[in-house]
Amino acid sequence: MHIFCDESGNTGSDLLNKEQPLFSLASTCLDADVAAGLVGPLLCRGQTEAKYSKLKSSVSGQKTLIEFFMSPELSSLTGKVLLADKRSPEPPLMRYLLGLANGLHRYITRI
Repeated sequence: MHIFCDESGNTGSDLLNKEQPLFSLASTCLDADVAAGLVGPLLCRGQTEAKYSKLKSSVSGQKTLIEFFMSPELSSLTGKVLLADKRSPEPPLMRYLLGLANGLHRYITRI
């Protein structure tokens, strides 16, 4: 099994960036071949990472996204999501987000 992580809304230590008030971190724990099979249809030629911003702008991309999210391989057992409002005054959340901004994400997969 491999753990794959990705984030969205990472503005580094600029936690009050008004353009990106939310931060999300998602992870999956899947066999590498299963993960490659799921991601493959999302990639355009030459891409190594699927980009939602590109996929959402076409009907075929939207259909591909729906098929991806409906996959039985993705479940609450194989995937986790953290969603944080960066405007939150909660100190633990702020420390966590600052840690991510300073490279903590490199260590999450070792947990």
